[in-house]
Amino acid sequence: MSEVQVYDKAKWHIEGRYPKGLPESCAYTHGGFLIAWLLRQNFVSERCLRDHSEAFSDFTTCQKSAGELNQSLDGVLDSGMLTDQGNRFASDYIDESYLEDYTLLFEFTFPNVYDVTDNEEHLEMVCEMLDTIYSEWLEENQH
Repeated sequence: MSEVQVYDKAKWHIEGRYPKGLPESCAYTHGGFLIAWLLRQNFVSERCLRDHSEAFSDFTTCQKSAGELNQSLDGVLDSGMLTDQGNRFASDYIDESYLEDYTLLFEFTFPNVYDVTDNEEHLEMVCEMLDTIYSEWLEENQH
């Protein structure tokens, strides 16, 4: 089996340049939005869905926000959680560009990337951005 690739970890953000005084829960929002989009695309593996069925159920029934879903997954997004297609896209895009694109999306609304409110409106904005990026990626990567 190949080595697991970690795409995002809330701990990296908290231990990095995280703003002092901001609740740690804010470090889970951007990753939660990404996981929610991956779920919508059916890019979350069956094993991950089964292993975390309660967390995903709570999210899909609006009992948890995207950030809370990410917290339930220990703030980690890795290759073992995704389908093959999800991993192809994630390995090409997430490490290189996701946080940069996310920051650009909200740069005129929030003082920093961690201040983005974990709500449905912002989730939809991120999902629309990712839908566009994924469509472009598909066009570039068709075999």
